[in-house]
Amino acid sequence: MNLKIINLLMGLQAMGLVAASLFANDDHPFRKTETFPVIFGSHKEVPDLRGQIQPAYRSAIDKQPLEQLLKHFLDSCPADSLVLIDQPGISSEDFKLTPSTASLWTQFARYFHRCGTFIPYLQTQVSLSQKKLADYYVRNCEAEVIKADLSKSNPEHKLYPHFGDTRRRVITVKLPPLSTDPEERQDELFNNDLLIHELVSGIPSPFFAIIYTNSEGANTTQPPGLFSEYFIIDELVRSSRKPEIRDQWKKNAPLEEGQFLGDLGEVKPPLMEHKKRLEKKRQDEEYVQSKKVRMEAGSSVDKLVEKLDALLTVESVLLVLLISIFSWVVWFTCKILVQIFNGIRGALPTASQPEGKPQVNNNETAEKDSKTKAKTAETVESRIPENIDVKQAEEPTTLRRRKQ
Repeated sequence: MNLKIINLLMGLQAMGLVAASLFANDDHPFRKTETFPVIFGSHKEVPDLRGQIQPAYRSAIDKQPLEQLLKHFLDSCPADSLVLIDQPGISSEDFKLTPSTASLWTQFARYFHRCGTFIPYLQTQVSLSQKKLADYYVRNCEAEVIKADLSKSNPEHKLYPHFGDTRRRVITVKLPPLSTDPEERQDELFNNDLLIHELVSGIPSPFFAIIYTNSEGANTTQPPGLFSEYFIIDELVRSSRKPEIRDQWKKNAPLEEGQFLGDLGEVKPPLMEHKKRLEKKRQDEEYVQSKKVRMEAGSSVDKLVEKLDALLTVESVLLVLLISIFSWVVWFTCKILVQIFNGIRGALPTASQPEGKPQVNNNETAEKDSKTKAKTAETVESRIPENIDVKQAEEPTTLRRRKQ
């Protein structure tokens, strides 16, 4: 019995060592690790990637699936101009929208809102090489590379030379690194957001694609957990799922060389234009109001899924397993103690009857009871008159009256 208990305790000790090694491992999912956000999208929808869009709190991917996904994205040559933006130091925490940081991503949200395909991955364990992405697009889509100039020595203050045709190009830019000071970081994000506008607004073709990532100097961040909210990314994901957003690129689909579907639209009277603007204004107000409600209340379904994802973790499963084993050990120990107690109790001699109290004789008691019953019967018979039969006396009074 003692040997079983010793073996059980040794097993629990071994499990504790295994759990400690898991939490001490650098690859454990709950430890803080360096992460690199990768966000990409294109004005033209890539239908094969429609199923890859995931909620922001589940936006994590490993190196090999990410490279395959980007390769599939670039193989379709979705854009006349591919903009590769490298923002050193950006992390997933920077995309959490608060009232004080809502204006930091205005141009970022503006251009990604036009994307028919939008895929964000806020937590990746590998950085992307801007040069490799550019070379891959040049090789597969016959594009040329243009490097944006952010230096102060640029006399014309233009990020890249102007071009008026729609030949495929790759525009690369490496933004200044972000500071670790919170106030300086917000100012830098705001200024870099304006640079995104300058980069994309100079493209003559409506068909553009953006890959926004961080190639170096990633901040050590915690993966998205319970109640983590990324309203900017979440809103763009919801928008990209709408058919009117996914299909808006078709309005710019080329019919002939130099001709676009948007240029052939019917000229509307001024009154119809006025009504259309009013309707558009009303829809925008409703959209803004619904957006505020969603930002305040959040999505109950997404929160439920988020809680389930947080519960079904390695840590929680291990905790339940340890509690189950501990409960079994307690039950097994109590069972052994009960058996030992019963054995000791059975081995003790039977206690004798205390002195001073004579043992009761069952025969004498029965004899006394019979004598008491006999005396009771004699008393009853003596009370019955002599002229009445015993059987008649036993009859009820009412029955005797009827016979009389």
